[in-house]
Order: sequence, then structure tokens, then C-alpha cells
Amino acid sequence: MNDYENMPDILITDDNPANLHLLIEILDTKGYRTRVLQSGLQVMELVRLKPPDLILLDIMMPGISGYEVCRQLKADVRIIAATNRELRDMVRNGEMREDFFQRVHVIALEMPPLRRRKEDIPLLVTHFLDRTEAGSRMIPRELMERFRAYDWPGNVRELFNELRRYLATGEVELNGPVLEKHKEQPLGDTAILLPEGRTFQEITEAFERRVLKKALSQFDGNRTRISEQLGIPRKTLYRKLAKHRLG
Repeated sequence: MNDYENMPDILITDDNPANLHLLIEILDTKGYRTRVLQSGLQVMELVRLKPPDLILLDIMMPGISGYEVCRQLKADVRIIAATNRELRDMVRNGEMREDFFQRVHVIALEMPPLRRRKEDIPLLVTHFLDRTEAGSRMIPRELMERFRAYDWPGNVRELFNELRRYLATGEVELNGPVLEKHKEQPLGDTAILLPEGRTFQEITEAFERRVLKKALSQFDGNRTRISEQLGIPRKTLYRKLAKHRLG
């Protein structure tokens, strides 16, 4: 059994594609095994067959909610529940039972809204561009400054929507004048997005991993073609793939 098969099996359930992509990216980087579901019913069916080591569960989902999933689960499994609702208010309003609140409210972690962690915006923008066909595009400094100045009432989802709008139409709907999209952005310090709090080695290794993932996809996993295209020996390619847990 290889190292990957020994890693914890994590089940992710969320009906928000933006959240799913972020979670998958983070866990994949760490080498965890992940399975993705988008409904409470799918979670119930899968857990009955093979309980995972951990469930990352969205409390508020259509159909069978995460609340109902937790209530009906019989398997002994760890759960990390997430929601943008205030659970205490739900209990007071009769929307959630007190015993369920006590079951999930063991260790509570608050994720501040985007307006309180604007230092994450460059990293989120880079992540969004990397997972779309616009991975090589650059965001002008003027637009990045507008992003930092805005309060983002819709949080990360609103940020991603604005990026989609900008890439498709060249416009954003934030406060202030419309910013026109340039066809080409100069390669300089005005166009490079450096995630804060990460070392040069961490940034370069993350970029190397994205290049390898793109090459594996583009050449259908053909190692010979990949090594020729990237100009590296096959032995070096295999070593790098093993380091990043790819292929």
C-alpha cells in the first residue's frame, strides 16, 4: 500500500463550487484523499457504504441539509461543519434543536469575512486564475487596488463573480468608474501577484506543481512527451511527480 492510500479519506460536501475548488486545492496540495459530493442525500448513501475518516459538511444545503445529515448519521465519523449562519440564532428561533447545536459546537472556529482579511485577496485572485483557462492572464494594479478598497459583502463568492465578469467583459461592478481590460499586461511588478506570508521556495514549488498538473492533462499523462516538452530528463520528471504526489 502506497503513502497516498494511507492518507486520511476526507469527504467534502458543499453546494458552492467556489468553496469546493478551494477545499480541493488545499487538501490536494497536502496529499489527502478526497471525495466530493454536493447533496446531503449523496452523503447519507456513501457513508452507509464506506464511512470516511472525516466529513467537511456544509450545514445549509438544499434538500437534505447538513443539519439533517448529522441528525441521521449512525456511523462513528468525525465531522467539521461549516455555515455562514449564526447557529445560536437558529436555536433561539426554533430552526435548530439545542442537542444538535451541542453536538457540532465542540470547537468553534470563526472565518472572518473577506473585508477583515483583505491580505488574502491576491492569493484568492491567483487561485481563481490558476484554475480557469485564464491562468496566464494578469490583473492590473489599479484593479487589485480597487479589490482591496472594496468591502465585499458577498465575500469570496462575490470576488470570484467579479473576476469572471472582468475576464468576460472587461468590466467590474464595484464602486467607482468602470475599469477597461487591456489585451496585454506588461510583465513587471505591477502585474505579478505574490501571495503574502509565503516564501520564495513555497511560491516556486506551487508554480512547479501547477505546471506539472497542466502537462499531465495536456499530454494525457504521457511522460515521454512531457519530459520532451518541458526539456527535463525523464528521471527528473518522475522525481518531481513523486515529490508533488502527481500521477
